[in-house]
Amino acid sequence: MTRATANNVTQLSQLLPLTSVEQYHLADDSRRFPNVIVCDLIVTGKLDREIATRALRDTMARHLMASARLVSRGWRKPVWQLDPEFAESHQIIDGPIESNFIDLKSSLPGQLCVIDEGIRTRLRFRVHHAAVDGAGGLQFITDWMQTCHRLITGSDQPRSRTMDQTLLRRRNNLRLFSRQFISRLWIQPIAVMGAFKFLMRKVTPIVPLDLPAGETGAPASTVQLTIELDAEQINQLRNVATQRNVTINELVLQAVFRSIHQLRKERDWHSDGEWIRLVIPMNIRDFADRRMSAANRATVVPLDRTDRDFADHAGLLWGINYELGNIRNWNLEKTFLLILKWMSIVPGWINRSAKRRVCRATSVVTNLGTPLERVKLPTDDQGRLMVGNLLVEDVELTVPLRPLTPLGFAVMRYGNRQKINLNFDTKLIPADVAEQLMSILKSSLADWPATSG
Repeated sequence: MTRATANNVTQLSQLLPLTSVEQYHLADDSRRFPNVIVCDLIVTGKLDREIATRALRDTMARHLMASARLVSRGWRKPVWQLDPEFAESHQIIDGPIESNFIDLKSSLPGQLCVIDEGIRTRLRFRVHHAAVDGAGGLQFITDWMQTCHRLITGSDQPRSRTMDQTLLRRRNNLRLFSRQFISRLWIQPIAVMGAFKFLMRKVTPIVPLDLPAGETGAPASTVQLTIELDAEQINQLRNVATQRNVTINELVLQAVFRSIHQLRKERDWHSDGEWIRLVIPMNIRDFADRRMSAANRATVVPLDRTDRDFADHAGLLWGINYELGNIRNWNLEKTFLLILKWMSIVPGWINRSAKRRVCRATSVVTNLGTPLERVKLPTDDQGRLMVGNLLVEDVELTVPLRPLTPLGFAVMRYGNRQKINLNFDTKLIPADVAEQLMSILKSSLADWPATSG
């Protein structure tokens, strides 16, 4: 550990109980469907393995959940053991990688894999969802990039934010006694009604699926398809969003809903009255969490739509904007985490719920916005980051797939490009189906003014 890192780390060696959401993500994990978040940095330039390893260890020592050990305790619940020293012997993994599964019984939650692709190198950061969420994973990656840049250049800039590791004890604090939450307490029954709909409503998978019991098959084989929007298309979407007083994220959600609905109708899979559900991960970090190291501090929000919603394109967009606005304004996004806390009171209830093989969502849509925009590193003329002598050409996020939700969208902007990645399981979704879906989505986004109502 470097002196700079040691100064930024509050030494901590202790056991932390698993939060209810961490229990859920741990239970909802298998070799067939790893509950692991993956982010790839595609870089050019000569990678110094020694410096990359030092940067990895320093970063893991700062973000203790990524280097935690899961300790079993017989009949009692397992706990996290935290200690900066756990990162000292951690090694980079050489690719290619057959599976993204991370066995927490023998491995740390965070890993870096290096995959040589000839003139380019793929740096694959993987973290188990039980330990760290997507926003926390990106926090870990940006810290690694800054640390690596300092080691390569010999500079003390850019500095990484000081971490207060004691905040990890409050990583699942929902701040239910805050003035903001109490002032909206009378609205919370609406969220509870929505939660019951989430649990009880039958949702349709995107394709007819017959999943074998036990999921004993080989790990999911995933492929990624990408749509890239150029500057003109981005400006067009921004103008449409301004005219309709919505966000670009809401435009994308409307397009994804319509594309899934249209695909199912064109394939003759659609049935009257079926529900299509998109699950939207939401970051619940606030100002009080600014010095918290990477952890799992996120929730999910479901959006359900059916036939009557797709008949009116403008109404579909308005409904998404209205629902997400109410969720944010009324603090309803915490309901999922609150229900998990209630469920944790009954031993085994969370595990049984996580292992139920029902379709919880037709797809997941993760919108990261511009996650690397504020990283204080040099950039080229296209806005791409430089890490010492390494140029980060591209960034790809892989959304964890679930048994009956075998595809997920990741939306982000990097290097003056807006990208929509579709990650799907080729064993459950034929490639031509995924390609057709992306073709429909691309057309919906390109022809927005003519099709949005």
